[in-house]
Amino acid sequence: ANDGAAQVLTNTGTAGEYGTQGIYDPTAAYATQQSNLVDAATMNAGVQNAIDSEFQCIEWDENNECLLFDLFGQTQTQSPNVFDASQILNASGWTESNGVYSGNISYLYRLGNMNACTPGPCKENTQYTLSYTIKAQEEAFYNPNYSYMAWCSFIYTDGTSTQPIYGSGPWASFSPGETKNIQLTSTANKTIAYIRCGYSSGMKIYLSNIQLQEGTVATPYVPYGNLYIPAGE
Repeated sequence: ANDGAAQVLTNTGTAGEYGTQGIYDPTAAYATQQSNLVDAATMNAGVQNAIDSEFQCIEWDENNECLLFDLFGQTQTQSPNVFDASQILNASGWTESNGVYSGNISYLYRLGNMNACTPGPCKENTQYTLSYTIKAQEEAFYNPNYSYMAWCSFIYTDGTSTQPIYGSGPWASFSPGETKNIQLTSTANKTIAYIRCGYSSGMKIYLSNIQLQEGTVATPYVPYGNLYIPAGE
Protein backbone atom coordinates (compact mmCIF):
# COMPACT_ATOMS: atom_id res chain seq x y z
CA ALA A 1 0.00 0.00 0.00
CA ASN A 2 1.21 3.52 -0.79
CA ASP A 3 -0.09 7.01 -1.49
CA GLY A 4 -0.23 6.40 -5.23
CA ALA A 5 3.43 7.26 -5.88
CA ALA A 6 6.28 4.79 -6.13
CA GLN A 7 7.98 4.12 -2.80
CA VAL A 8 10.90 2.16 -1.40
CA LEU A 9 10.58 -0.41 1.40
CA THR A 10 12.82 0.36 4.36
CA ASN A 11 13.99 -1.66 7.34
CA THR A 12 12.59 -0.41 10.65
CA GLY A 13 14.73 -2.68 12.81
CA THR A 14 11.58 -4.20 14.36
CA ALA A 15 10.56 -7.75 13.47
CA GLY A 16 7.38 -7.90 11.44
CA GLU A 17 7.32 -4.16 10.69
CA TYR A 18 8.46 -2.33 7.61
CA GLY A 19 8.70 1.29 6.55
CA THR A 20 8.42 3.21 3.30
CA GLN A 21 10.21 6.18 1.82
CA GLY A 22 9.21 8.30 -1.14
CA ILE A 23 11.30 8.58 -4.31
CA TYR A 24 12.24 12.06 -5.46
CA ASP A 25 10.43 13.27 -8.58
CA PRO A 26 12.44 16.01 -10.38
CA THR A 27 9.29 17.27 -12.10
CA ALA A 28 7.42 17.88 -8.82
CA ALA A 29 7.81 20.60 -6.17
CA TYR A 30 10.93 20.28 -4.05
CA ALA A 31 9.30 21.62 -0.86
CA THR A 32 7.10 18.53 -0.47
CA GLN A 33 9.91 16.05 -1.20
CA GLN A 34 12.76 17.15 1.06
CA SER A 35 12.95 13.76 2.82
CA ASN A 36 12.56 11.64 -0.32
CA LEU A 37 15.26 9.32 -1.63
CA VAL A 38 16.99 10.13 -4.92
CA ASP A 39 17.61 7.39 -7.47
CA ALA A 40 21.00 7.11 -9.10
CA ALA A 41 19.90 8.39 -12.52
CA THR A 42 18.39 11.56 -11.06
CA MET A 43 21.44 12.13 -8.85
CA ASN A 44 23.83 11.69 -11.78
CA ALA A 45 21.81 14.11 -13.90
CA GLY A 46 21.75 16.68 -11.08
CA VAL A 47 25.49 16.48 -10.46
CA GLN A 48 26.24 16.77 -14.17
CA ASN A 49 23.91 19.75 -14.48
CA ALA A 50 25.68 21.45 -11.57
CA ILE A 51 29.06 20.85 -13.20
CA ASP A 52 27.87 22.13 -16.57
CA SER A 53 26.32 25.22 -14.97
CA GLU A 54 29.27 26.28 -12.81
CA PHE A 55 32.41 24.87 -14.46
CA GLN A 56 33.96 24.94 -17.88
CA CYS A 57 36.83 22.79 -19.09
CA ILE A 58 39.90 24.74 -20.21
CA GLU A 59 42.39 21.88 -20.70
CA TRP A 60 41.99 18.31 -22.04
CA ASP A 61 44.20 15.20 -22.17
CA GLU A 62 44.88 12.98 -25.20
CA ASN A 63 41.65 11.03 -24.54
CA ASN A 64 39.60 14.24 -24.57
CA GLU A 65 39.04 13.97 -20.81
CA CYS A 66 39.04 17.23 -18.93
CA LEU A 67 42.25 17.96 -16.99
CA LEU A 68 41.48 21.43 -15.67
CA PHE A 69 38.21 23.22 -14.92
CA ASP A 70 37.55 26.92 -14.51
CA LEU A 71 34.73 28.35 -12.42
CA PHE A 72 32.17 29.57 -14.95
CA GLY A 73 30.46 32.91 -14.52
CA GLN A 74 32.22 33.63 -11.23
CA THR A 75 32.11 36.98 -9.55
CA GLN A 76 34.79 38.11 -7.16
CA THR A 77 34.13 40.40 -4.25
CA GLN A 78 36.39 41.60 -1.48
CA SER A 79 35.53 40.32 1.98
CA PRO A 80 34.48 43.08 4.40
CA ASN A 81 37.17 41.71 6.70
CA VAL A 82 40.40 43.58 5.89
CA PHE A 83 42.59 42.21 8.72
CA ASP A 84 44.96 39.38 7.82
CA ALA A 85 45.01 37.43 11.07
CA SER A 86 47.91 35.24 9.90
CA GLN A 87 50.19 38.06 11.11
CA ILE A 88 49.58 36.75 14.61
CA LEU A 89 51.69 33.69 13.78
CA ASN A 90 54.75 35.96 13.70
CA ALA A 91 54.50 36.09 17.49
CA SER A 92 56.78 33.59 19.21
CA GLY A 93 55.03 30.35 20.15
CA TRP A 94 51.69 31.23 18.57
CA THR A 95 49.85 28.59 16.52
CA GLU A 96 46.61 28.30 14.57
CA SER A 97 44.11 25.43 14.36
CA ASN A 98 40.71 25.59 12.61
CA GLY A 99 40.71 29.38 12.71
CA VAL A 100 41.66 29.64 16.40
CA TYR A 101 44.95 31.38 17.21
CA SER A 102 46.53 30.52 20.54
CA GLY A 103 49.60 31.55 22.50
CA ASN A 104 50.78 33.65 25.39
CA ILE A 105 49.51 37.23 25.23
CA SER A 106 52.92 38.50 26.36
CA TYR A 107 54.49 37.31 23.10
CA LEU A 108 51.72 38.85 21.03
CA TYR A 109 52.44 42.13 22.81
CA ARG A 110 56.16 41.79 22.02
CA LEU A 111 55.30 41.26 18.35
CA GLY A 112 54.29 44.94 18.30
CA ASN A 113 52.30 46.64 15.59
CA MET A 114 50.34 44.56 13.07
CA ASN A 115 49.11 46.02 9.79
CA ALA A 116 45.45 46.91 10.22
CA CYS A 117 44.19 46.89 6.62
CA THR A 118 45.54 44.41 4.09
CA PRO A 119 46.17 45.41 1.44
CA GLY A 120 46.77 48.76 3.11
CA PRO A 121 46.55 51.45 3.93
CA CYS A 122 43.22 51.92 5.73
CA LYS A 123 41.01 54.68 4.36
CA GLU A 124 41.86 58.11 5.70
CA ASN A 125 39.63 59.64 8.39
CA THR A 126 37.39 56.56 8.31
CA GLN A 127 36.00 54.61 11.23
CA TYR A 128 36.54 50.85 11.46
CA THR A 129 35.25 48.28 13.90
CA LEU A 130 37.40 45.46 15.27
CA SER A 131 35.59 42.38 16.57
CA TYR A 132 36.96 39.10 17.91
CA THR A 133 36.35 36.30 20.38
CA ILE A 134 38.90 35.86 23.15
CA LYS A 135 39.15 33.01 25.63
CA ALA A 136 41.45 32.78 28.65
CA GLN A 137 43.41 29.65 29.43
CA GLU A 138 41.56 26.84 31.20
CA GLU A 139 44.34 26.33 33.73
CA ALA A 140 44.36 28.27 37.00
CA PHE A 141 46.32 31.52 36.83
CA TYR A 142 49.77 31.69 38.38
CA ASN A 143 48.68 34.29 40.93
CA PRO A 144 44.92 34.59 41.52
CA ASN A 145 45.49 37.98 43.18
CA TYR A 146 46.62 39.54 39.89
CA SER A 147 44.21 41.13 37.44
CA TYR A 148 44.44 39.09 34.24
CA MET A 149 43.45 41.19 31.21
CA ALA A 150 44.19 41.16 27.48
CA TRP A 151 43.07 43.55 24.76
CA CYS A 152 43.77 44.92 21.28
CA SER A 153 43.88 48.61 20.36
CA PHE A 154 44.11 50.93 17.36
CA ILE A 155 47.27 52.90 16.59
CA TYR A 156 46.62 55.94 14.38
CA THR A 157 48.84 57.64 11.85
CA ASP A 158 49.19 60.63 14.18
CA GLY A 159 50.72 58.43 16.88
CA THR A 160 47.68 58.37 19.18
CA SER A 161 45.70 55.26 20.03
CA THR A 162 42.25 54.02 21.05
CA GLN A 163 42.11 51.37 23.74
CA PRO A 164 39.14 49.81 25.51
CA ILE A 165 37.69 51.68 28.50
CA TYR A 166 39.37 50.47 31.69
CA GLY A 167 37.14 48.30 33.85
CA SER A 168 34.78 47.17 31.10
CA GLY A 169 34.73 45.01 28.00
CA PRO A 170 38.15 43.49 27.25
CA TRP A 171 39.68 45.46 30.12
CA ALA A 172 37.55 43.56 32.62
CA SER A 173 39.40 40.79 34.45
CA PHE A 174 39.29 37.27 33.01
CA SER A 175 38.66 34.08 34.95
CA PRO A 176 40.31 30.83 33.79
CA GLY A 177 38.41 29.48 30.78
CA GLU A 178 36.27 32.62 30.41
CA THR A 179 35.25 33.72 26.88
CA LYS A 180 34.41 37.27 25.76
CA ASN A 181 33.14 38.67 22.47
CA ILE A 182 34.82 42.02 21.91
CA GLN A 183 34.01 45.01 19.70
CA LEU A 184 36.10 48.16 19.43
CA THR A 185 35.35 51.07 17.06
CA SER A 186 38.04 53.55 16.01
CA THR A 187 37.80 57.27 16.75
CA ALA A 188 36.05 59.43 14.15
CA ASN A 189 38.27 61.50 11.83
CA LYS A 190 41.32 59.36 12.60
CA THR A 191 43.27 57.14 10.19
CA ILE A 192 44.20 53.68 11.46
CA ALA A 193 47.77 52.58 10.87
CA TYR A 194 48.17 49.49 13.06
CA ILE A 195 46.57 47.11 15.53
CA ARG A 196 48.47 46.23 18.68
CA CYS A 197 47.55 43.88 21.51
CA GLY A 198 48.44 44.31 25.18
CA TYR A 199 47.94 42.69 28.59
CA SER A 200 48.16 43.16 32.33
CA SER A 201 49.45 39.71 33.36
CA GLY A 202 50.73 37.01 31.06
CA MET A 203 48.42 34.12 30.23
CA LYS A 204 47.61 31.85 27.32
CA ILE A 205 44.70 33.11 25.25
CA TYR A 206 42.68 31.89 22.27
CA LEU A 207 41.61 34.35 19.55
CA SER A 208 39.04 33.57 16.86
CA ASN A 209 36.57 35.30 14.50
CA ILE A 210 38.97 38.22 14.19
CA GLN A 211 37.48 40.83 11.89
CA LEU A 212 38.25 44.46 11.01
CA GLN A 213 35.65 46.16 8.85
CA GLU A 214 34.71 49.61 7.72
CA GLY A 215 31.94 51.26 9.73
CA THR A 216 30.79 51.40 13.33
CA VAL A 217 28.83 48.12 13.45
CA ALA A 218 30.29 44.61 13.65
CA THR A 219 28.62 42.16 11.27
CA PRO A 220 28.90 38.33 11.37
CA TYR A 221 32.45 37.08 10.83
CA VAL A 222 33.71 36.21 7.35
CA PRO A 223 37.28 35.20 6.50
CA TYR A 224 39.81 37.73 5.25
CA GLY A 225 40.46 37.76 1.49
CA ASN A 226 38.53 37.51 -1.76
CA LEU A 227 35.23 35.67 -1.89
CA TYR A 228 34.26 33.77 -5.05
CA ILE A 229 30.54 33.53 -5.73
CA PRO A 230 29.26 31.07 -8.40
CA ALA A 231 26.91 32.25 -11.11
CA GLY A 232 23.29 32.58 -10.02
CA GLU A 233 24.09 33.17 -6.36
